[in-house]
Amino acid sequence: MMKKFENVDVIDTLRKIMLHNTRYYQTDFEYDIRTLADAAESNSWTRPFLWMSRESGTWCFPERDVYIKSTHPYNSWQSYRNDQGVKAYWVIFDKQSEDHKVTGTICELDYPKHADQAQKSAVQPNRVELVFKRPAAVRVYDFEDYDKNWYAIHRENGDIYNRSFLVENEAALQNQIADIRNACFQEAEPVGVDEYVSEMVRQHFCSRGYTVGDMTYVIPDDVFEAVRRGIPAYALYHDNRKELIPSVKEADRLNMHETLFGIRLEDKKLLDYLVKRPSMKGELFSGEELLLLDSILLHTGKTDALNERGRETLDRMIQKLDLVVSPTGNEANEMERSLNHEAESDELER
Repeated sequence: MMKKFENVDVIDTLRKIMLHNTRYYQTDFEYDIRTLADAAESNSWTRPFLWMSRESGTWCFPERDVYIKSTHPYNSWQSYRNDQGVKAYWVIFDKQSEDHKVTGTICELDYPKHADQAQKSAVQPNRVELVFKRPAAVRVYDFEDYDKNWYAIHRENGDIYNRSFLVENEAALQNQIADIRNACFQEAEPVGVDEYVSEMVRQHFCSRGYTVGDMTYVIPDDVFEAVRRGIPAYALYHDNRKELIPSVKEADRLNMHETLFGIRLEDKKLLDYLVKRPSMKGELFSGEELLLLDSILLHTGKTDALNERGRETLDRMIQKLDLVVSPTGNEANEMERSLNHEAESDELER
């Protein structure tokens, strides 16, 4: 059963999904943010969007455009049927708060099924409406004429502010889209996004043969960042074996072989804090660690104030503080580990 997220921060929810599903070109999401934010600011609440996260990037289109043949949104939405790991969603705005946070409902799609539905329901445009910037003007062209002569039209009239593909029966198209959308939302089960992401990661790891459940998803760029900062990151294998990544060079080599990467959840939270990731930045210390800080202050000067678990927690806190105070202080250590790793490899080859 497909899932849906109700009354959520739209940008934050989509970002969480993207960070755990899109391995490369995560910067695509910045364009999606701008698209959604512009729509929210213009009060286009009645215009839902379709959003896709895939291994190499994201797409965000107004839903209507995905149902217009011979357009970039239609062609793009139809292009990934054979790709694994494509996650697609319907996005509907509810409101925008005073702090510009956009809330709404996001519904998961069965992407191959929806691509088929869109293909069967899509219509051919018959005209194109262009709004030019300078001089400000609106012109409507026959679609075939525009399709054949678009370069000359652009050169003659200058930059385009907006382009709309018009169809013969707009009402019929809107009704068909609404039927598909309503069925999707009615059939979906409400769920929390964190629960959904955790299950998504679990399924992804299991599909690659790693079933231990002690790691969370991490993309290559974050692996490089973690290794540079001295935060443990691992290469995961189908026999539930994991190996600590000793250097950025080794991480790059593993990435070229599309190795599955993982990082412990507490270390991922620390990494998010250190790189100041928008909306993912958590608190540096957990509740347990804050209680320990309070205990240390109360017992200052006393011996044997901490038990073994307390000392382990304190060591972890000191490591966190070291990373915050000297965020690049581990580069020398990382280089030393890399050199040692290469020396060991050379010794084995001999």
